[in-house]
Amino acid sequence: MAKSSQVNPVLRLFSEENYRGATVTIRGNVAARDLERRFDAESLRFFSTNPNATLVIFSEENFQGSFRIIRGNRNIRDIDDIESFVMANFRISEANVRELQRTRRLPGIFREI
Repeated sequence: MAKSSQVNPVLRLFSEENYRGATVTIRGNVAARDLERRFDAESLRFFSTNPNATLVIFSEENFQGSFRIIRGNRNIRDIDDIESFVMANFRISEANVRELQRTRRLPGIFREI
């Protein structure tokens, strides 16, 4: 029998507050420079079996503006500003985030959507 493996982390975005409306599911080490161009998220669920998994959400496109670092499993029922994000199944430090904001270049490990 074939063994299926889940790719972590998993980010589920919802078009309405309180986990309602249309959804999109994103898996793996992924980044989005302009999320609103693809999906207008109002709430989210972030999951990984790795407690160091990290989601960083940014208030502006291209990983700019204020940011919020989220680790481990988290549900946010009303997310105000999420214009771009980066997520990984490992720890992303504040220094890593500042470097990303400065250079606007993602390491090769990330798939960009």
